[in-house]
Amino acid sequence: MKKLLVLLVVLLVSLSFGFAQANTEKHPDEMIRIGLICESTVDDGLWCESMYKALLRVQQRRGDIIVGLSEKENPVAAGTAIMQFIAQGYDIIIAHGAQYASIVKDLAPTYPSVIFAYGTGEDTSMENVFSYTPRSEQTGYLNGIAAGLSTKSNVIGLIGSVDGGDAARYDRGFILGVQSVNPKAEIKVVHTGTYTDYIRSSQMAHLYVRTTGADILSGSSQQSKGALRAVEDYPGEDIFWLGVDPTSPKVLAAQAYNWVPMLDSLLEYRSRGIHGGINLQLDFANGGFSYTIVTEDVQIRDALSQAKDRLTKETLSIDWKSVKL
Repeated sequence: MKKLLVLLVVLLVSLSFGFAQANTEKHPDEMIRIGLICESTVDDGLWCESMYKALLRVQQRRGDIIVGLSEKENPVAAGTAIMQFIAQGYDIIIAHGAQYASIVKDLAPTYPSVIFAYGTGEDTSMENVFSYTPRSEQTGYLNGIAAGLSTKSNVIGLIGSVDGGDAARYDRGFILGVQSVNPKAEIKVVHTGTYTDYIRSSQMAHLYVRTTGADILSGSSQQSKGALRAVEDYPGEDIFWLGVDPTSPKVLAAQAYNWVPMLDSLLEYRSRGIHGGINLQLDFANGGFSYTIVTEDVQIRDALSQAKDRLTKETLSIDWKSVKL
């Protein structure tokens, strides 16, 4: 009899435990489906990878998110990828690039129940479209300070991608940063016209070094990895890079985007029934940027730390629009 009672108790506990587990699992209808569209890949080390990793962090923390991915989508093909996500019942579609703005704005009115987001951009005219913008003039300004204080030749090369979006903000912030500490420095600026042309970015870096005497170079977007690799081709010379990959021996300082604050804001708005019409931003104040100071030069480290602290406290404002290229 005692054995029977013990078995019954064990069975009841097991059933109760199983019921409790079942109740902690999210029903499929309660899950939030987020589709991500990128023009490069999620291992590009920069733009797409940073967004994908942020989505995975939010997914792990919340437990109610399904992440879908569509890589290597040019602006023309992106429409098909968006339609596939919609057909699969996705709630939020993030078109990660300013190049997708037109297709998002074309499709959004037809699917008012779907939330769209694209960046970088600042348009807030559509009720189911969020735009998002990294205030990258802040990281550009810091790198400009480092460049202005580091250069020995007083020639600095800035290899831009497309003169728009966060890339444009970075370039102008960089110029202002250089001018704030070294107004005599000459800043050479070129734009490759693309976000992903590693080869052209590398060629421009070599050209700057060999023909202008530039000893500090910087740039943004995925293509900047090509320029960094070019700078690494001068291992015994005082030629350095500012912008990506703090593990490189040629990098003085590097920044990275953290999209989690933007994603958290978007999901919070959704929970309140707001599906768009708002521009979401990244900056130092909301934790949207990380910044690694690599150089051991005390003067440069102090200048960067002080400027970063002011940006974080929002006591330093950068008028990036004042710079005309």
